[in-house]
Amino acid sequence: MSKKLENPQQAKREKGTSLTVVLLSAVVQCRSIRVNTVSTDPFSFKDGVTVLLLNFVFDPEEYQQLGKNFTYTQGNNSVLYIKSYRRSKGGWGINQTHKNPIGHTDVPVTIQIIAGEHYFNISINGATDYIHYYYVIPPWTINYAMVTGNIQNVKFLESTSKKCLKVKEYKLPSNMAKTDKRLVQGDQIIIKGQVPNPFNETTITVCLMHRALEVTEHIGENIYILYIYSNYSDNTAFVGGDWSHKDQYNKDTASNSVNLNGGERIRISINFQSDDKIKPIVETEEHTIQDTIEYSCSSEYSYDLIEYIQVRELSIFK
Repeated sequence: MSKKLENPQQAKREKGTSLTVVLLSAVVQCRSIRVNTVSTDPFSFKDGVTVLLLNFVFDPEEYQQLGKNFTYTQGNNSVLYIKSYRRSKGGWGINQTHKNPIGHTDVPVTIQIIAGEHYFNISINGATDYIHYYYVIPPWTINYAMVTGNIQNVKFLESTSKKCLKVKEYKLPSNMAKTDKRLVQGDQIIIKGQVPNPFNETTITVCLMHRALEVTEHIGENIYILYIYSNYSDNTAFVGGDWSHKDQYNKDTASNSVNLNGGERIRISINFQSDDKIKPIVETEEHTIQDTIEYSCSSEYSYDLIEYIQVRELSIFK
């Protein structure tokens, strides 16, 4: 069973089986009761990643009757395996192994997965002694949750449930914003701020991203990246796993008209033009610092895909 977005799971397990919970950023195959988190549906190793896989394996105690005698076998192999899958890094990572916290089969179980700052906090049946799993893949990539295995009555709790309301809603950091519509020709993004002081060894960076909340080589797309230095500026992109190729259509780098100094107030306007072109203009109160570079997006990764704006090394004015 799968559902878009990650939510706590509640279910009743059948005896002698396993449970898998998978938090996916793509597709995952499951052998036991698993909980997965992924980013595309249906899940695919080819197109996505598994952010978190919880594989609960059960080895129950057994009683056997031989005539009037009983034999008892203690189950010693009940475990929880946790791992992630990245196709760009060789597939499945190493299992993180724990004692199975669910314990017995044939009882109701609630699994709550909370994304913290650096790791997932995993709670079984309301336990506050969390199982921690450090991020291999950022949690913001998760689009889907899936539960498989010999399990009954799976329920994904809604975000309005009491269990979910205890978790604080994620808010974008102050240097990020989300676009409120699909960008088209004639649109403009304007950023105002103050240059850090000193500025001689710092770079102001503006990243326009698709399916990403931070710049990363393996997840999401960096549709456009603007770098502003003291004496020059350049722009590029990182899409499809590669830096954009410089060609005759792009003027990627140019000297600034005058040096940009620490402490100055600047206005950065990013203009979306015809033929998938992006043109930045950088101004201070006295000078137009840069208006000569431009970038031509590929047809596959054009500016209409941009969802998030990130600005680094600039004190932004609201």
